[in-house]
Order: sequence, then C-alpha cells, then structure tokens
Amino acid sequence: MPNALRIELLGPLQVRDESGRQVSVGGRQLRVLFCLLALNAGRVVPSGSIAGQIWPDDAPGNPGNALQTLISRLRAELRLAGFASVIESHPAGYRLAVRPDAVDAFAFEAMAARGRRALAAGDAQTAARILRDALVSWRGEALADAVGCDFADVAAARLTELRASAQADRIDPWVRAAQPLMRGTFGSMLGQLDQAESDCRESLAAFRAMNEAWGAAAVLVQLAEFAELRADFPGAIAALDEAAEQAEQLGAWGDLSHVNGKRAAIRLRMGDLAGARADLDRAEAEAAQRGGAASDVLVWLGLVGIELHCREGDMAAARRQGEAVLTWLEDKQSGWWSGLTGLIKVTPALAFLACGDEVRGRRLLSEALNLAAEWVERPVLAAVFDAIAVLVQHPGQPGNLPGNLPERLPGPREAAKLAATLLGAAHSVRGCFDEGSLDAPVARDAARTLLGEPAFAAAYARGRELSSDDALALANSAVAAATTAC
Repeated sequence: MPNALRIELLGPLQVRDESGRQVSVGGRQLRVLFCLLALNAGRVVPSGSIAGQIWPDDAPGNPGNALQTLISRLRAELRLAGFASVIESHPAGYRLAVRPDAVDAFAFEAMAARGRRALAAGDAQTAARILRDALVSWRGEALADAVGCDFADVAAARLTELRASAQADRIDPWVRAAQPLMRGTFGSMLGQLDQAESDCRESLAAFRAMNEAWGAAAVLVQLAEFAELRADFPGAIAALDEAAEQAEQLGAWGDLSHVNGKRAAIRLRMGDLAGARADLDRAEAEAAQRGGAASDVLVWLGLVGIELHCREGDMAAARRQGEAVLTWLEDKQSGWWSGLTGLIKVTPALAFLACGDEVRGRRLLSEALNLAAEWVERPVLAAVFDAIAVLVQHPGQPGNLPGNLPERLPGPREAAKLAATLLGAAHSVRGCFDEGSLDAPVARDAARTLLGEPAFAAAYARGRELSSDDALALANSAVAAATTAC
C-alpha cells in the first residue's frame, strides 16, 4: 500500500493515492513535516533534526512530545485515506515508507540525469523526449508549502537550478544545432564570411545527427549560396537537390518552390538554359498553386525569369517581366521591403540596359543604390556596386559622350578603372567577389583585359580599401555621371 502513494513537491504539496485521488494534508506545520519526510523518502530522519526544522527559532518546551503530537496528527489525516502506516517510528526518528521514485522531485532528478546522458551520447531526440516528460511534473515553485525553512529553501534552489538546466538541455538539441546556422547566415548578411560556411556545416552535421529534415534543408540552401558565390555550381546543385528531397518528404511546398527557383538560377549560371527553364517552370507552378499569381515568391522567381529571358535572347519577354516586377514593387510600402527593393531593382535595371533602355536602367540603379545604402544586409549593396560596375562599361558609356561633360565621364580606360574599383568595393562589402554572378565576372574580365592585370589589381585593391562612405560616394558619382550623359 505505501508504494501506491504519490507525492508531488514540485509545486504546492499534493499527495495522491494509486487512483489519482488527492489525499488531504492540512495545516502548514503538517505540510512542512510531510515535505521534510518526503525529501528523505525511505530514510530515517532523526527526531532532533525534524524538530529543528519545524521550530527553528521558537521551539516548544518539550520538542520531543510536540513532534510526537504532530506525527499523530499527520497519521490521522493519512489514516482517512488508508495510509496511516506510511509513517514509521524508529528509535532514532521517523521514516516515510515510500520509494524515492514515488516522490516527483526524485523522479524528476532521475529523468533529468537520463536526458543528459542521452544528450551526451548524441541521441538528441531521445534526450528531448525524456526531458520534456521530466519537466511536465513541475506545477510551480518547488516545496512551496515549506518556503522559509532551511531544508526546503536549499532543496528548492537545487531543484530549480536543475530544472533550468533541463529546460536548456531540452531546447538546445534544436537551438544548439541552429545557432551556428544563424551565426553564419547573419555573418553573410554583414559581409563577414570568414567562418560563415564552416558554421553552417557545423549546423548541418548537428541536424543530420538529430535526423532533423527541416533544419538540414535550411542549412543546405544556405550552403548552396556559399557555393554559388565561388562559382561551385555542381556543389550548389547537389546541396539544393538534397534540400529539395527533404522538402518533398516534409511536404514543405513553399520551401520546395524556393529551392527549385534557386536551382533554376544556378543552372542558368552554368549555361544549362533548358534545365533552368524546367526548374523555373516547376517552381512557378508550385508557387502559383500555393499563393496565386501575386505571391511574393512568384515575384522573386520573376527575377530569375528576367535573367533567363535575357540569356535566351528574348529581350521583349525580359522587358515585360521587368515591368511586371516593378509594378508589383509599387504596392510594397513597408520599411521591411526597402532593402529588398534595392536588390530586386538591380535585375530589371540590367535587363533594361541590355534591351537598350539606358535611361530606365540607370535610373533604377540610382534608386537601388539609395535603398541599399540604408539597408542592413550588406550583400544588397554589394550587388548594386557590381551592377554599377557593369553600367560604367556599358557600350553606351562612355561612347557617344556630350562634348560639355569630359570632366565627369571617363574614357574607356578610366571607366575600366572605375569598374575595377567598384568591384573591389563590392568585395569588401560582401566579404568576397561574387564568382557566381551573371554580370560581375564579365565586368571584371572586361576591365582586366583593357587595363592589364597590374593596373586592374591596383584599382581593385583601392576599392577594397575604401571606407563605406567613400565607396558610396564613388558609386553615386558613377551613376550620376552616367545618368547625366543620358
């Protein structure tokens, strides 16, 4: 019978029988006494120790007799539920005759220890399950009925610390795996790429160890972006293929349309136009099925479509798609869209330049520069710098220049130096040169061919050394001169 008793100390004292029915223990002294015995379940507690805890400052004249009276009262309450014999008398004191695992505090400690062992063994899923079950037993402040008693305050502090540790251990299997990913992602946003990729690979290993598909897919998409930056297109495709497989298993169709759009952009950069078109069509169909023609993801896919139309030679379609994207942007008024608008405008700007609409293209780049300059994500500004490097070497610039602007518009060699400097500034802002861009490598090669390697390297290095303010001033002057020429 005693073993059927369940004692809950992780909150206000509750005592229950095997059916879950509550057993009443009334009065603070009786509840303090029961808490003390429960914290020593299965062990004899000396009478003097019990008396000292119950009456620490104002002991009765005969503590032994007073304690016997208190024990009798507690037994009387327990007798009503059929548990009078659970408190045993011994020559040295008293014993609560229940196993420690009948007390929630001890059960919690045991489960927390099992969870830590599972976590240390690399079994994060099992650890999370055990720790979740352990934490469910908490209903409030531990030993709430004995607050102010030394034994209870010490035990409650230890249990509370253990609870906090268990909460961290329970959350951390996922959060701990995600932390390097977040560090790497935010590092890339700030142009700090030194550890970004290795951080993401650390997250990938952790998510795979957890068999966590969504987390692994998110990391793989980020790793594909790093691979794209260094023009490792096969590596980027492999990462995206694996991410797509995870997304399909999860039924995460929004993620899958994004992944397919990324694959289309990579295949485009590889020169696989047919593969890019197939991936883009698939991504657009998936996105339309979820959100309709006006969804944000479809507009992002539209940027890939603009680039693909240009590479396919369908400049009219590229222009139409560019107009559609710009029309969509007009409805996006929130501050959150400001920086992204700067990035989005780069693609139609370059498409309009390629279509021969230099005035529209340059005006969009000027707008993009102003927006990107105020945005926290540095790759956006780097992309605009790269695009302006394309602009200053565009066939219409510095070709037929007005005779009254020789001091503002450079000749071919000066234009190449300016482009190299802007590319260097983009490198500094982003943390690397964008080898996977459709346009930046072309601008770099054109400038290097015209200048020769030493002069190109010197101009590029100058750009990398520019302060943010100086780089912005240089880009603004380049766009302003080009716009004036138009």
